[in-house]
Amino acid sequence: MEKKWYVVYTTPRGEKKASQRLEEKGIETYLPLRKTIRQWSDRKKKIAVPLFTSYLFVHVNLVHEKYPVLETYGVVSFVRYLGKEAVVRDSEIEAIEYMLQNFTEIQTETLQPGQRVNIQGGSLKGQTGIVRDLKNNTLTLELENIGYQLVAKIPVDQVKLQG
Repeated sequence: MEKKWYVVYTTPRGEKKASQRLEEKGIETYLPLRKTIRQWSDRKKKIAVPLFTSYLFVHVNLVHEKYPVLETYGVVSFVRYLGKEAVVRDSEIEAIEYMLQNFTEIQTETLQPGQRVNIQGGSLKGQTGIVRDLKNNTLTLELENIGYQLVAKIPVDQVKLQG
């Protein structure tokens, strides 16, 4: 049986430690991290946080490595789909890697209503819009396209300030 990518559920905020412990056991992991700006009372700092909260990808032969994965402190269980451990295709892992390498998150503090932005990803890539609202890392943009105004909700990490 060949190795495949599976998803494991980790303890809250335990993704990095679980990944490290699995790697120490010789188990290949992939923990997609995104860079973000965190604000403290006295400073701002750029940090790397997991893209998927409490999830971690492992590349294993399930027959031989299932129990060493489950016995790792910080790993709760395998994510299951239709009664079996959820398998992730290599192409899906590559797509996540591509997205993280080619799209950067901007500082949400700089976005204000009325600012013009360029859409960097998704089905509206290449369009421009005006910020109308910002809540929970999702923008409400007014899009000016062929003479109509269309309001769309777009993830913050898919836009870039224009200019």
